[in-house]
Amino acid sequence: MLSKYEAFPYAVLEAMSLGCPVISYPVGGVPEILEDDVNGILLPDRDFDKLCQAVVRLRDSHEDVERLGAAARKTIEERFTVEHMTDQFLEFVEEIARKKGLIT
Repeated sequence: MLSKYEAFPYAVLEAMSLGCPVISYPVGGVPEILEDDVNGILLPDRDFDKLCQAVVRLRDSHEDVERLGAAARKTIEERFTVEHMTDQFLEFVEEIARKKGLIT
């Protein structure tokens, strides 16, 4: 994900769900998804040299591709399922309703 601007990039989620390691700049919601060298590669902002190094690293290291890809898939399975995201949304709605005194 080499965009300058993003909100919440579904392309990153989709790639991760397929076990594909993602290389990205820290735009929009990407830092909420990617943890550098854990489930992808999060680059310093607009650093072209680091981008080239990351691409070469994944080209040359099957082990890194496998490790990052598996961790990416696990991230999706644990944090971005329909059930998990729905539960988070409902918890948020309940919290707001409690604050407004609509429920106890």
